[in-house]
Amino acid sequence: MSVTIGVIGVPSSAGAYAPGQEQAPRALRRAGLVEKLKEAGRIVVDHGDSAVWRWRPDRGHPRAQNVDTVVNMATDTAARVRDVLAAGQRPLVLGGDCTIGLGVVAGHLPGDDRLGLLYFDLHPDLNTPSSVPDGAFDWMGLAHLLGEDGVAAELAQFGPRFPLLAPDQVLVFAYGPEQATPWEREVITRQGLYGIPVDEVRADRGGPHRPPPPRPSPGWSRAAIA
Repeated sequence: MSVTIGVIGVPSSAGAYAPGQEQAPRALRRAGLVEKLKEAGRIVVDHGDSAVWRWRPDRGHPRAQNVDTVVNMATDTAARVRDVLAAGQRPLVLGGDCTIGLGVVAGHLPGDDRLGLLYFDLHPDLNTPSSVPDGAFDWMGLAHLLGEDGVAAELAQFGPRFPLLAPDQVLVFAYGPEQATPWEREVITRQGLYGIPVDEVRADRGGPHRPPPPRPSPGWSRAAIA
Protein backbone atom coordinates (compact mmCIF):
# COMPACT_ATOMS: atom_id res chain seq x y z
CA MET A 1 0.00 0.00 0.00
CA SER A 2 1.41 3.40 -1.00
CA VAL A 3 2.21 5.80 1.82
CA THR A 4 0.57 9.22 1.59
CA ILE A 5 2.99 12.11 1.96
CA GLY A 6 1.76 15.09 3.97
CA VAL A 7 3.62 18.26 2.96
CA ILE A 8 4.06 20.98 5.60
CA GLY A 9 5.66 24.36 4.90
CA VAL A 10 7.40 26.34 7.64
CA PRO A 11 8.56 29.59 6.00
CA SER A 12 10.66 30.95 8.84
CA SER A 13 14.16 32.36 9.06
CA ALA A 14 13.84 33.28 12.75
CA GLY A 15 16.89 31.22 13.67
CA ALA A 16 18.97 32.27 10.67
CA TYR A 17 21.68 34.90 10.24
CA ALA A 18 19.73 36.97 7.70
CA PRO A 19 16.52 36.93 5.65
CA GLY A 20 16.01 34.50 2.79
CA GLN A 21 15.46 31.02 4.19
CA GLU A 22 11.80 31.78 4.81
CA GLN A 23 11.34 31.71 1.04
CA ALA A 24 12.35 28.06 0.68
CA PRO A 25 8.91 26.36 0.94
CA ARG A 26 7.46 28.64 -1.74
CA ALA A 27 10.52 28.16 -3.96
CA LEU A 28 10.29 24.37 -3.69
CA ARG A 29 6.61 24.40 -4.62
CA ARG A 30 7.26 26.74 -7.54
CA ALA A 31 9.97 24.36 -8.71
CA GLY A 32 7.31 21.65 -8.92
CA LEU A 33 8.16 19.50 -5.90
CA VAL A 34 4.56 18.40 -5.24
CA GLU A 35 3.87 17.70 -8.91
CA LYS A 36 7.06 15.69 -9.32
CA LEU A 37 6.19 13.56 -6.29
CA LYS A 38 2.80 12.83 -7.83
CA GLU A 39 4.40 12.05 -11.19
CA ALA A 40 6.59 9.54 -9.36
CA GLY A 41 3.45 7.73 -8.21
CA ARG A 42 3.22 9.22 -4.72
CA ILE A 43 -0.04 10.27 -3.09
CA VAL A 44 0.50 13.80 -1.77
CA VAL A 45 -1.60 16.00 0.51
CA ASP A 46 -0.31 19.56 0.75
CA HIS A 47 -1.16 21.04 4.15
CA GLY A 48 0.13 24.49 3.20
CA ASP A 49 2.43 26.89 5.00
CA SER A 50 2.40 28.42 8.43
CA ALA A 51 2.69 32.21 8.65
CA VAL A 52 5.82 33.67 7.07
CA TRP A 53 8.36 34.98 9.58
CA ARG A 54 11.30 36.93 8.14
CA TRP A 55 14.54 37.25 10.10
CA ARG A 56 15.18 40.45 11.98
CA PRO A 57 17.88 41.35 14.54
CA ASP A 58 16.94 40.80 18.16
CA ARG A 59 18.97 43.30 20.13
CA GLY A 60 17.33 42.28 23.39
CA HIS A 61 18.74 38.73 23.12
CA PRO A 62 22.11 39.08 21.36
CA ARG A 63 23.20 35.51 22.16
CA ALA A 64 19.80 33.92 21.61
CA GLN A 65 18.25 35.94 18.82
CA ASN A 66 14.51 35.61 18.23
CA VAL A 67 14.38 32.81 20.79
CA ASP A 68 10.67 33.24 21.54
CA THR A 69 9.77 33.00 17.85
CA VAL A 70 12.06 30.00 17.33
CA VAL A 71 10.30 28.23 20.21
CA ASN A 72 6.86 29.13 18.85
CA MET A 73 7.78 27.90 15.37
CA ALA A 74 9.12 24.62 16.74
CA THR A 75 6.01 24.15 18.90
CA ASP A 76 3.65 24.84 15.99
CA THR A 77 5.63 22.58 13.66
CA ALA A 78 5.51 19.74 16.21
CA ALA A 79 1.72 20.04 16.43
CA ARG A 80 1.36 20.01 12.64
CA VAL A 81 3.62 16.97 12.33
CA ARG A 82 1.51 15.13 14.92
CA ASP A 83 -1.65 15.94 12.94
CA VAL A 84 -0.11 14.56 9.75
CA LEU A 85 1.00 11.39 11.52
CA ALA A 86 -2.45 10.98 13.10
CA ALA A 87 -3.92 11.12 9.60
CA GLY A 88 -1.76 8.15 8.63
CA GLN A 89 0.52 10.24 6.43
CA ARG A 90 4.30 10.58 6.28
CA PRO A 91 5.32 14.19 6.95
CA LEU A 92 7.60 16.05 4.55
CA VAL A 93 8.48 19.36 6.18
CA LEU A 94 9.83 22.22 4.08
CA GLY A 95 11.82 24.86 6.00
CA GLY A 96 13.03 27.34 6.87
CA ASP A 97 16.15 27.48 9.00
CA CYS A 98 17.65 24.47 10.77
CA THR A 99 15.67 24.98 13.99
CA ILE A 100 12.60 23.63 12.20
CA GLY A 101 14.16 20.21 12.81
CA LEU A 102 13.42 20.46 16.52
CA GLY A 103 9.71 20.70 15.75
CA VAL A 104 9.88 17.77 13.35
CA VAL A 105 11.57 15.55 15.94
CA ALA A 106 9.25 16.67 18.75
CA GLY A 107 6.25 15.95 16.55
CA HIS A 108 7.26 12.27 16.41
CA LEU A 109 7.40 12.06 20.23
CA PRO A 110 6.38 10.42 22.39
CA GLY A 111 6.40 7.46 20.11
CA ASP A 112 8.55 4.70 18.76
CA ASP A 113 11.77 4.42 20.78
CA ARG A 114 13.53 3.48 17.54
CA LEU A 115 13.33 7.07 16.30
CA GLY A 116 16.63 8.15 14.77
CA LEU A 117 17.93 11.28 13.09
CA LEU A 118 20.18 11.49 10.04
CA TYR A 119 21.54 15.03 10.41
CA PHE A 120 22.59 15.94 6.86
CA ASP A 121 24.51 19.20 7.16
CA LEU A 122 28.00 20.46 6.41
CA HIS A 123 28.01 21.99 9.89
CA PRO A 124 27.27 19.85 12.97
CA ASP A 125 25.19 22.63 14.65
CA LEU A 126 26.40 21.82 18.16
CA ASN A 127 26.98 25.37 19.37
CA THR A 128 25.04 27.02 22.19
CA PRO A 129 24.24 30.62 23.20
CA SER A 130 26.98 30.37 25.82
CA SER A 131 29.65 29.05 23.43
CA VAL A 132 29.33 31.52 20.53
CA PRO A 133 28.50 35.25 20.57
CA ASP A 134 26.44 35.71 17.37
CA GLY A 135 23.17 34.30 18.73
CA ALA A 136 21.97 32.56 15.55
CA PHE A 137 20.14 29.34 16.43
CA ASP A 138 20.74 28.05 12.91
CA TRP A 139 24.00 26.46 14.03
CA MET A 140 22.70 25.35 17.44
CA GLY A 141 19.88 22.98 16.46
CA LEU A 142 21.53 19.66 17.22
CA ALA A 143 22.88 20.94 20.54
CA HIS A 144 19.32 21.74 21.62
CA LEU A 145 18.02 18.37 20.42
CA LEU A 146 20.65 16.69 22.60
CA GLY A 147 20.13 19.02 25.59
CA GLU A 148 23.76 20.15 25.69
CA ASP A 149 25.11 22.27 28.54
CA GLY A 150 24.50 25.96 27.97
CA VAL A 151 21.54 25.64 25.60
CA ALA A 152 18.49 27.90 25.82
CA ALA A 153 16.23 26.02 28.23
CA GLU A 154 12.99 27.29 26.69
CA LEU A 155 13.95 25.79 23.34
CA ALA A 156 15.60 22.58 24.53
CA GLN A 157 12.66 21.79 26.84
CA PHE A 158 9.68 22.78 24.69
CA GLY A 159 8.91 19.19 23.63
CA PRO A 160 7.43 16.13 25.32
CA ARG A 161 10.75 15.04 26.83
CA PHE A 162 14.21 16.36 27.60
CA PRO A 163 16.46 15.83 25.86
CA LEU A 164 14.55 15.14 22.68
CA LEU A 165 17.22 12.71 21.46
CA ALA A 166 20.07 10.69 22.91
CA PRO A 167 23.50 10.70 21.22
CA ASP A 168 23.08 7.16 19.92
CA GLN A 169 19.94 8.24 18.03
CA VAL A 170 21.90 10.66 15.85
CA LEU A 171 24.14 10.20 12.82
CA VAL A 172 25.84 13.39 11.62
CA PHE A 173 26.09 12.90 7.87
CA ALA A 174 28.35 14.74 5.40
CA TYR A 175 29.71 17.16 7.99
CA GLY A 176 32.84 19.23 7.33
CA PRO A 177 35.35 18.71 10.18
CA GLU A 178 36.92 22.08 9.39
CA GLN A 179 33.53 23.72 9.96
CA ALA A 180 33.33 22.67 13.61
CA THR A 181 34.13 25.13 16.36
CA PRO A 182 36.39 24.08 19.28
CA TRP A 183 33.25 23.80 21.43
CA GLU A 184 31.62 21.46 18.92
CA ARG A 185 34.71 19.27 18.74
CA GLU A 186 34.61 18.93 22.52
CA VAL A 187 30.91 17.99 22.40
CA ILE A 188 31.57 15.44 19.67
CA THR A 189 34.20 13.72 21.80
CA ARG A 190 32.30 13.92 25.10
CA GLN A 191 28.96 12.76 23.68
CA GLY A 192 30.56 9.98 21.63
CA LEU A 193 28.71 11.15 18.53
CA TYR A 194 29.12 9.24 15.29
CA GLY A 195 29.51 10.90 11.94
CA ILE A 196 30.56 10.50 8.33
CA PRO A 197 32.60 13.43 6.98
CA VAL A 198 31.76 15.04 3.69
CA ASP A 199 34.99 13.84 2.03
CA GLU A 200 33.98 10.21 2.61
CA VAL A 201 30.51 10.88 1.24
CA ARG A 202 31.97 12.60 -1.82
CA ALA A 203 34.37 9.73 -2.47
CA ASP A 204 31.52 7.18 -2.34
CA ARG A 205 29.03 9.09 -4.51
CA GLY A 206 29.19 6.45 -7.24
CA GLY A 207 29.05 3.53 -4.84
CA PRO A 208 26.25 1.03 -4.18
CA HIS A 209 22.84 2.14 -3.01
CA ARG A 210 23.36 0.33 0.28
CA PRO A 211 27.00 0.92 1.28
CA PRO A 212 28.65 -1.00 4.12
CA PRO A 213 28.38 0.43 7.65
CA PRO A 214 30.39 3.67 7.98
CA ARG A 215 33.79 3.70 9.59
CA PRO A 216 34.45 5.86 12.65
CA SER A 217 36.11 9.12 11.68
CA PRO A 218 38.80 11.00 13.64
CA GLY A 219 37.25 12.69 16.66
CA TRP A 220 34.12 10.54 16.61
CA SER A 221 33.40 7.52 18.78
CA ARG A 222 31.50 4.49 17.59
CA ALA A 223 27.88 4.46 18.76
CA ALA A 224 24.71 2.63 17.87
CA ILE A 225 22.54 4.28 15.23
CA ALA A 226 18.80 3.94 15.84
